[in-house]
Amino acid sequence: MTSKNFHRILFRPSFAVQARELTQSQSILQNQVERVSDHLFEKGAMVIPGEIGYNINYYAVKLTSFTDSAAVGLTLSDFVGLQLTGQTSGVVAKVINQVAADGTDPNTLFVQYETSGTNNTSTKFTAGETISVATTLSGTATTVTAVVDSCSTGAAAYVAEGVYYINGFHVEVAEQTLILDKYTNTPSYRVGLLVTESFETPNDDGSLNDNAQGTSNQNLLLHSHHSRQMFYEQVYLLIQRTQLF
Repeated sequence: MTSKNFHRILFRPSFAVQARELTQSQSILQNQVERVSDHLFEKGAMVIPGEIGYNINYYAVKLTSFTDSAAVGLTLSDFVGLQLTGQTSGVVAKVINQVAADGTDPNTLFVQYETSGTNNTSTKFTAGETISVATTLSGTATTVTAVVDSCSTGAAAYVAEGVYYINGFHVEVAEQTLILDKYTNTPSYRVGLLVTESFETPNDDGSLNDNAQGTSNQNLLLHSHHSRQMFYEQVYLLIQRTQLF
């Protein structure tokens, strides 16, 4: 179609529409979008800004243990978003990320300190103290507690939600944070977005089946004719790092 310089496919009444015609219609429209976008944007350009940056004050709190008073099955990820208070220092911090134990690295929370201690001098949790908060988990009121092993300062890179022009498509990038170093803050990396393209079929994603419940079409492959499956292309952008030295 492109080689013949066709720009539109016209459908006629009483004639069945073929999958090939629908696919070619998509290709024609995509080519038009890509040509305009190539004029306006460089490959890889940011279309809708998603802030990119790094944080070399990414505060880490290594844990000895954690639990909850109601025994509702607390997991490390449940801490994210909670505001913890040090029972000894009085320091208050909000949990912004977590990493489960890995090898010799213990369970770790990453926090944003919000207030200094009761003595107005402590700026971080102290080793050995208990940090806690009253909250609700799975509909049950409970008090979440953890014991601090030690505190460190790590480093992380981040990208906010935005849209980038990639291979002819305007691709949405989800908000992401990449921890560069958990316990040190002198990173040396090249950080960027990795483009991953994949094809999805109804066998991979059940939501691509027809959802016409109660009809003969229920669970048929969407956009398929005579058992001919159509593939849905997905493009992902994931923040990645490469160590420099």
